[in-house]
Amino acid sequence: MKTRNHTSYMHMLLPAFIALSISLQSCVSGSASPGPQNQPPALPVMGVPVSPVTVYQEFSASLEGKVNVEVRPQVDGYLEKIYVDEGAYVTAGQPLFKINAQLYNETLNNARANVLAAQANVQKAQVDLDRLQPLVDNAVISDVQLKTAKANYNAATAALAQARAMVGNAQINVGYTLIKAPVSGYIGSIPFKTGSLVGRGEAQPLTVLSEVNTMYAYFSMSEPDFIAFKNKYPGETIEQKLKNVPSVELLLADNTVYPQQGKIELVQGQFDKTIGAINFRAAFPNPKKY
Repeated sequence: MKTRNHTSYMHMLLPAFIALSISLQSCVSGSASPGPQNQPPALPVMGVPVSPVTVYQEFSASLEGKVNVEVRPQVDGYLEKIYVDEGAYVTAGQPLFKINAQLYNETLNNARANVLAAQANVQKAQVDLDRLQPLVDNAVISDVQLKTAKANYNAATAALAQARAMVGNAQINVGYTLIKAPVSGYIGSIPFKTGSLVGRGEAQPLTVLSEVNTMYAYFSMSEPDFIAFKNKYPGETIEQKLKNVPSVELLLADNTVYPQQGKIELVQGQFDKTIGAINFRAAFPNPKKY
């Protein structure tokens, strides 16, 4: 990557004047009048125009997308389908992988059945409560049985709420069996194949999704370069100095210059003790999604 500095150079040609004096004597009688003396010739003076000169400073950089998302499964199971190929561009919400959902569908059906049973218990507790209320009002029975009936009703209502929550949890797990793209971007390598057993404890992600509308170029400066950088650009803080840094260019591996210019956005807060350098990041717009 190149940073450009504008420096003006001016060269001046100083004229050299040479005066030649020649004395002539005449051998004649009488008084001799002095002849005219030769004058030094006038030499032309040429001015050199002042023009800006761009000076580049190069740094090695590594490129990454603005967003690199590891796509991981949130449920365990066999990989049933792979909807995309490596290197493909996908949009947010597009299906990527399908995990066998048979087990999770059965869990959902069981949770729904528990809801029906809990609803029946609530209805039974409500009937008991309605039956005992007039008896207590007419002092036929003590209110102890009514309190017991109210407690049973409250317990049945809580069990119904819990059963419904289990249905919601089962639905979430069923939804997790279809893995969709969280952002738009390019698919990385896919180390798993159809039929592979995957799960939440897997060390490798299913793939890495890179969003490349903006590319980040990470590079580092040595301590002398960083000190020179701080002294070169105006500003009280590093953030203010970065605003005054000119645009940077990206030189690709084939020695071609990337068509979009970038801007340095971030500087690490401290030096890396192992290499004695500080890291920078430059952002380059990537409208064509190279």
